[in-house]
Amino acid sequence: MSTNVSSSRTAELSIGHTSLVIMLAACVAHYWICLTLTSEIALDVDPINLLYGMREFNIAHYAPHPPGYLVYVLMLRGLHGLVGGDPFATIQLMARLLSTASIPLVYLAVRIFRPGDAFASAFAAILAAFHPFLIFHGVDAQTHTSEAFAAALLLVVIAAYRRSPAVKWAAGAGAALALGSAFRPSFVVAGLGPIIWAIGFRRFYHLCVAGAVSVLGALAWILPTFKASGGYAQWRAAQDSLVSQIFVRTSSPFSDEAITEFVLFNFASTGYWLLLALAPALVAMLARRGRHNPPDRAYKEARSIALWSAAPSVVFYLSMFCSEPGYLLGFIPSVIAATALAVTPELPIRTRRLTLAVASAAQLVVLMLPAATDYVVKSPSIPELVHREVLYRTVLGRMSERMPKDARILYISDYPDIVLSRQLPVLHPTLHSMIYHSEYWPGFEGTCISYATQDDWIPIPGPVLLQTGPPTIKEMPFTYDYVVIDPVSSSDLREELRKHTTCDVGSVEGEVDLLVLPTKTCFPRGLIEAHGQGVRFQLPEG
Repeated sequence: MSTNVSSSRTAELSIGHTSLVIMLAACVAHYWICLTLTSEIALDVDPINLLYGMREFNIAHYAPHPPGYLVYVLMLRGLHGLVGGDPFATIQLMARLLSTASIPLVYLAVRIFRPGDAFASAFAAILAAFHPFLIFHGVDAQTHTSEAFAAALLLVVIAAYRRSPAVKWAAGAGAALALGSAFRPSFVVAGLGPIIWAIGFRRFYHLCVAGAVSVLGALAWILPTFKASGGYAQWRAAQDSLVSQIFVRTSSPFSDEAITEFVLFNFASTGYWLLLALAPALVAMLARRGRHNPPDRAYKEARSIALWSAAPSVVFYLSMFCSEPGYLLGFIPSVIAATALAVTPELPIRTRRLTLAVASAAQLVVLMLPAATDYVVKSPSIPELVHREVLYRTVLGRMSERMPKDARILYISDYPDIVLSRQLPVLHPTLHSMIYHSEYWPGFEGTCISYATQDDWIPIPGPVLLQTGPPTIKEMPFTYDYVVIDPVSSSDLREELRKHTTCDVGSVEGEVDLLVLPTKTCFPRGLIEAHGQGVRFQLPEG
């Protein structure tokens, strides 16, 4: 008898060790995939804002953009102090590390939910390692993987609380919620529901402890953020200029000034990303259905947590705006756990294999979806990442071929997608970007300028980026040899530029070409202005 017990324990240990090895291999695979897909080219404007914030925190100049991400910026500074090198590479490294660190946390949560099922935890690690949302944002280097990390940490704490309700776990849940809100304030929407569900009002004292810890933790980052921003009024002005006046005003169905096309686009994108996020869990749930396949406690709990996390998030983003797949990463770890726990040991072997196969296949399909269409802004897939990197690299290469070497250049654009124009000063040490946010385009009430240099993102008229104001011609201390007009600039901007130059500024019709205009010949007054907003710069001598 003792021999049988010993053999059984040995087998369990062996399976557990194998599961652990699989988890570690999954971490290595995930990190390697993200690293392989990463280049020196920014795929979004947010990492560039973080780069400037690493140098000097200035929320009015979107260094970084609102709401500020002060804790994330401090983490970036600390990591850069350890690894050195290119600061932009540090930003990419942080995103990879946080997405990779989410994997063992999801693994641990599943182990706690179902201790005797090493297979489920290993499967969860594999799902997390190859999850499209985690890979996508582990590469594009925005702050979204930090929310996934916080969500995975909260999932571990909630799992521990459900197995052994105690004040320490309630406090831990509050701390995890505060940490997630420090990374991304919207995490509160995804994290609050699962805590309330897990603790319940019958343990009201525990709920109060979780609430008190979360409030104190939130104050620990909110107050320093206000101080670093120059006070609450300055922080609020920056927050309103981006979130309230650009996103919510145009895309929320509850806004009096909402643009119908923007609202429908937000609905379509959010719904599309939600479908992709839930697809593996939904097909797994369907595959295991049957009278003789009742869900066990672990699976039911994981599903409930995913529901309490996903439902408020989706309602919130449909009501406000959702510009990235990563906005949904606040509930992705719980969905991964629910997917893995759907494969319960009591299921018939054929049902287990079917559930495993369809869940894996669904996630693989999402991971390999083609690049974005006219109906959604982007797909969280490897082809999307490759497409964007190739597109930006090709355009940047052609620009480098056309632009004079070592010349001082002012690049002008009013194209709404500013990813390319925003990163040009980072890639070219003698180039500045003058980005018009023009009233010509839907979404902007007036015209303003974001003036990007190697050290700053200067607002015109200011004092906060994207704020409109009275007509302003700002004196700049910079000298430029050439003005370069973005090939995809609008006809409106070109018409405005014609008021200040006799040179050909091109047309939006016909072949798209990069116009390189000598400043002394084409802009002899050193003035560029459109819709009342502009700059006066210095002309080269000689």
